[in-house]
Amino acid sequence: MPCWHKPGLVLLDINLPDIKGAEVLERLKSDPALKETPVFVVSADATPRQIRTMTKLGAHAYLTKPLAVGELVSMIGQALAAKAPAPGP
Repeated sequence: MPCWHKPGLVLLDINLPDIKGAEVLERLKSDPALKETPVFVVSADATPRQIRTMTKLGAHAYLTKPLAVGELVSMIGQALAAKAPAPGP
């Protein structure tokens, strides 16, 4: 899976029509250019088993629908701030 654009963060719905979200996450995490990119899984499936599975595969966060927009914005801000380079002198 070639990467032409390196995103700062990925929101991944795990219920996709053509490929399982777990496979997408595995591909993202196995790509050297993307393995450090935070992936937020978004799903209506709030079962502990599913959350554990996606977390073990490398999900940065697991968010259940309906999304709390304020919480989502806060989490995205924190993830992007953690990736930001330290300010220079």
